Amino acid sequence: MYYDHEGKKLRGLKKNMDMPEYVQDIVSGTYYARTIDFSKAYVGQTFPLDIYLDQKIYNLKFKYLGIETIKSDFGKVRCIKLRPQLVVDRVFKDEDDMTIWVSDDGNRLPIRVQTDIWVGSLKVDLTSYKGLANPFDAKL
Repeated sequence: MYYDHEGKKLRGLKKNMDMPEYVQDIVSGTYYARTIDFSKAYVGQTFPLDIYLDQKIYNLKFKYLGIETIKSDFGKVRCIKLRPQLVVDRVFKDEDDMTIWVSDDGNRLPIRVQTDIWVGSLKVDLTSYKGLANPFDAKL
């Protein structure tokens, strides 16, 4: 898919469609969520996120769940806890089945992603990092 921001169109092999101003794919949507300043956010606050997936645009959101300290491969890390709204399909049973923890510092490292899927669950933990832009201040 080609994102034509000037023409406000998504252009693909099968289909062209109008593009909302801030539409994201799954990967860029995750990176976008990491850039938001949550210092004044309240627990339960939601943030809109238009996602392009499988020839459709979904008007989704993600929820701020507060600050939580979790144990990781590099010790305890203070994290921002987020819950993205998922597209219920052949992978996800419920739109609230995923939680993401990113470091509560200038790096916003994705420390953990945990999700339920139709056939079980997945837990992904960051096991190493290097070349950070900022000090890893969230590591306790």
